[in-house]
Amino acid sequence: MKPVNERFLTTQQVAEILGLSVSTVKRLVETNEILAVKTPGGHRRISETVLGSYAKTKGLAFTEQKKAVISDSRQDPGLKPIEDSIEYWQTFLTTSLIKSQVDDARHSVRTVYMSSGDAAILADKLIGPVMRGIGHAWEDGRIEVFQEHHACHILSDILYELVRHTRNRNRRLILSGARPLAIGCTPEGDHYTLTGMLCELTLLERCWEVRNLGCHLPIIELSHAITDLKPAIAWLSVHHFNDESQFLTDLRQLRETARTMRTTLVIGGRGLTPMIRQALDQLDVIMADEMGCLVKTAEKIFPDGRNHVDFSRLQLQDLQNSR
Repeated sequence: MKPVNERFLTTQQVAEILGLSVSTVKRLVETNEILAVKTPGGHRRISETVLGSYAKTKGLAFTEQKKAVISDSRQDPGLKPIEDSIEYWQTFLTTSLIKSQVDDARHSVRTVYMSSGDAAILADKLIGPVMRGIGHAWEDGRIEVFQEHHACHILSDILYELVRHTRNRNRRLILSGARPLAIGCTPEGDHYTLTGMLCELTLLERCWEVRNLGCHLPIIELSHAITDLKPAIAWLSVHHFNDESQFLTDLRQLRETARTMRTTLVIGGRGLTPMIRQALDQLDVIMADEMGCLVKTAEKIFPDGRNHVDFSRLQLQDLQNSR
């Protein structure tokens, strides 16, 4: 799983390539006709993919001289690879969420997502650490519980946009074979939405059919869904449950159903206690402490899913069109 290696250009370079003034390019960015990201220092940068998409819609062809401007450009030191700037974006997103600055939160999520091209990286490197930090801040009394709840709500809205765009992208694809199905939920008493949405987005990226069954679903109902739908993967995201003993009993029954239907069961979440982890290990269930674990499982089952589309290019176009 490699991040997308996009080349990002300054407004000056884009102006030279398009034959426009710098002020015109800045105006196109301000009016959202050209999608730009910002460096941690606040400077606008435009990806080669976005530039190509804009030029195509305007019927512009790049001359050899203009192509040379792109080829000779070097990655601006202000726009570091995502692994080098992730701490900045974690801090930026945390502050945005606590202060209910929705546009800033959306900007940070989209920037990391577009730079990495992978929801698993978005989950494991940005949203997961940020929400754990916000949870600790609430537990320590540094923020109020309403701030933690509103942070979840803001992120849910942002992720819903990404899920919707990826589903729309998938509808435009023509695949030679059937897409495998994945389903998932959180157990009864667990109302945490973010992990399920990130699972959904991660699998949709890889051209799976996905049914997110939502939150607060009794495990017996997930068993019924596995029996009826016969998915290749069923995930269970666990952040809270009411009774550990009953939960373990339900898990064993769920594992038997999955085994019978030849469904791969993937379970993760901060609610997995040492006792539950030990039981899952004995049950030969895949424990996913990071979204990357779900990716590895999905790609073993459907290894060519990500290869059906130039993901970064179409996703950037979708995000640009949504502005």
